[in-house]
Amino acid sequence: QSQSQSQSFLQVPGGASWEEPGQLHGSPRGDGGRSELLLTPPVDDNSDYDLSSHLGFSRLKAAGSAASLSALTDDSPNNSSHFESRWNTTRSSKDQSHEHVRAAMLGQPSALTGVLHKVRDTRLYRRTFILPADESCLRWMSHKKRDTESKILCSRILEVRKGQTTETFAKVPSVRSEANMSFSIVYRSRSKLDENGKPTIDTLDLIADSEEECEKWTTRLTAIVRRFQAILAYMRKGACMVKCRPKMQYERTFFLTDDMHLRWEPCKKADSRLNLSDVKLVKIGQQTAAFRRAKNVAHHEPLSFSLIYGDKFDTLDLICKSQRDYEVWVTGLSALVEGSIDSQDMMMKGASMRKLYSNSKSVVRKYYLSKDRKAIYWHAPGQNGAPSSKQRILLASIKELRFGQKTDVFRAHMGEYDENLSFSIIHGNAYKTLDLVVQDVADFKDWRIGLEDLVSFLSEQTRPLLNLTEQQLVTMFEEAARIRKKPTITFKQACNKLFYAAPHLATRASIECIRAMSKQTKGGMPLDVFIRCYHEICINSDFYKIMSPYATALTEDSQAAYMTVTQLRTFLVQEQRMSEDEATVDYCRRIILEFEPKLSGQQGTVADDDLRLSPAGFSSFLCSQHGDAVNPLHEGIYQDMNQPLNHYFISSSHNTFLVNDQLKGPSSVEAYIRALQKGCRCLEIDCWDGPNGEPVVYHGHTL
Repeated sequence: QSQSQSQSFLQVPGGASWEEPGQLHGSPRGDGGRSELLLTPPVDDNSDYDLSSHLGFSRLKAAGSAASLSALTDDSPNNSSHFESRWNTTRSSKDQSHEHVRAAMLGQPSALTGVLHKVRDTRLYRRTFILPADESCLRWMSHKKRDTESKILCSRILEVRKGQTTETFAKVPSVRSEANMSFSIVYRSRSKLDENGKPTIDTLDLIADSEEECEKWTTRLTAIVRRFQAILAYMRKGACMVKCRPKMQYERTFFLTDDMHLRWEPCKKADSRLNLSDVKLVKIGQQTAAFRRAKNVAHHEPLSFSLIYGDKFDTLDLICKSQRDYEVWVTGLSALVEGSIDSQDMMMKGASMRKLYSNSKSVVRKYYLSKDRKAIYWHAPGQNGAPSSKQRILLASIKELRFGQKTDVFRAHMGEYDENLSFSIIHGNAYKTLDLVVQDVADFKDWRIGLEDLVSFLSEQTRPLLNLTEQQLVTMFEEAARIRKKPTITFKQACNKLFYAAPHLATRASIECIRAMSKQTKGGMPLDVFIRCYHEICINSDFYKIMSPYATALTEDSQAAYMTVTQLRTFLVQEQRMSEDEATVDYCRRIILEFEPKLSGQQGTVADDDLRLSPAGFSSFLCSQHGDAVNPLHEGIYQDMNQPLNHYFISSSHNTFLVNDQLKGPSSVEAYIRALQKGCRCLEIDCWDGPNGEPVVYHGHTL
């Protein structure tokens, strides 16, 4: 498909025109890979409700941030300080989206933590309540049982009431004097259903320790509640989208009904609707079979998403006609669909699976999802205590999920186990496989839905997030220290905080680095060690080597080095081979203002003498699109594709079948999968006579 073809509009019945994706920033996602915004008191459709002031930052998906939802009320272009790249072209939407992730991280509210008294059955229970920064759910836990917690998804909150207005408060006369510090959260229950099968309305009645604390909680929760009602109101008005099928695309108008069904019209069926309670997952982009087989839709991937529903994992594949519709509908549907969250909760309880080995052996283990949703782990029979590093796989290291029996290990066990309960996890830089057979059908569905959601969230982080500011690190540290009630934090808290903010750092090497630095101080990790620890795992030593010839070093500590505007300009000209006309002083100044964490939010207010680029800012700059070796316009097909085949260079591979050395390395289909994923389009297959007249692929005349 040529460049001119890829930029053409998609033709749909009725000849409707399409809005090009343009600078699409993606959609919010969240903990465990999903976005959870909130329900709220009714909003009058005719009121002047300012969405741009309330649609703040919820959960982030790596593809973008909720910041772009301001487009609901603002048709003007984004006013962020984006400047031209060295290619003098508009940045690709993928690169822009990561800048908005950073903007969201800098601007999103911090987590809210505090001790509240829960009123239940005429008694008061002291609990620690946590509202995460992503505002996905309200969690609380007992002071005695730290390993257990309860939660309410914020998308289920209907109203926040101040004072003692519920029957529960009326049953406890002793707390009437604390009415100014009391409030109630009205929400839709997940477990309790009425006689019609609909969720019952329940309340969570709380008392704060002071009026200021009560005001803080009610203000934050009310803003969350109002935010999601605005999204629901938009979805109920309907939006024109294209329903994608392999051979045909149909234009339909989709509505969200009051009973939480997705309805579309016109349609041949009398009642075309999908119950959102049947939806397991919202997939961003064109990841399903229907999209892969459809023609002339690939260039509309930034506006595409799929709903996975039913026991057979059927798909409803949709393409929005505008960026505004896409962002609102994906945000709203992701919040309303709770299938993946339910599945991940079940994964945390564990499931028995049979692990297969290549030597025809197998063992049964119980596998779990960690509570921070960052790893899966397992226990050997009779094992007590925490699992070892060899019994844990970080989700960030997963390269691929394969459902069915599609690896060499499964081929060695061909026919022994049910293919419908089998799946493989390919992980690590060595592409190791973990081949599992689930013992129960319900467990298999939970693990499939949960893993697909989590891995999809992590796999879309194609570029590491820019470095956190020192103020962000201080805030993260204070939140953890407040829970511990000490001026230091533990090794586990440090890992959880850093890896939650930057999942791409979640590697074994990072964990060992944090562990080693936490052992340097007794009684926990202080703030200065926590900040130094972040820089150690975030900034590769190669960055210091590249920076040092052009930087000023105040001390022997490499983290104290910095670049001035003049030094950065010298680096760009001598090292990056930019012309002096491109690497102007003003261009270098804008780079420092954009990428230096210490100068965040100070555009135009910093004197030239104070403009210094630290190693953290320098690494962010090199990891941005400014450090790309390839023109961003060349990410798609841009060449003339009408020439004969022999006029083109073709990415080729030699001895494709080998997964190790040429002398005695084994041959595997995995090698072909890796080559194709890396872009090879010319593969080598060495076929030799095998048993029973069947061909065998291997490296001949070797060991």
